[in-house]
Amino acid sequence: MFIMKNIQKKLSKYIRKNIIVEINRDSLSDSSILGYVVGVGKELIMLHQVNNNALILNGYVIIRMEDISSYFVNTGFLARALKVLNQKPVIPANIDIFNWHNLFKSLEKYPNFVCIQREKIRPNRSYIGEIVKCKPKSVSIDLVDYSAVRRFVKRLRCINITRVDIDSGYLTALTKLVAFEEDKVLTEAS
Repeated sequence: MFIMKNIQKKLSKYIRKNIIVEINRDSLSDSSILGYVVGVGKELIMLHQVNNNALILNGYVIIRMEDISSYFVNTGFLARALKVLNQKPVIPANIDIFNWHNLFKSLEKYPNFVCIQREKIRPNRSYIGEIVKCKPKSVSIDLVDYSAVRRFVKRLRCINITRVDIDSGYLTALTKLVAFEEDKVLTEAS
């Protein structure tokens, strides 16, 4: 294991290289994040996340650069298997990862729900829903619970956010389920 002094510059060389990296954030979680680097901003990095059990790409994760303690290039079975299975990263259009404010501005009209985490404050809590308002220092999210019901709008301070997930299979399914349930209620009401 090694600590990188200029991790931003080093990780940006992996964009469009089809190389899997394993990122460790020792101060935040026990598990590493596996994925292809698809973007590096001033404060954030975005990975096309790899599900190492299903051997598929499963959404994107955006994390703070400051939380990265180390990274490794994965050249083992997983990397070789994904090449054989023709799993290639895609860089999503119109997602600005310069900083949290820019990211949330670019996600205000996003078609799928997002998952926001504040791992230093509430390690086991996720905020899932639709971005409804973005200010320079905060973001408001229309929260959806695990039973696909909209709850209330929650404002989160950007300084406390450590991770955002988009386009995973779970988030895509939850978005569609909420839309289906809301359409069903509207149809029954008319």
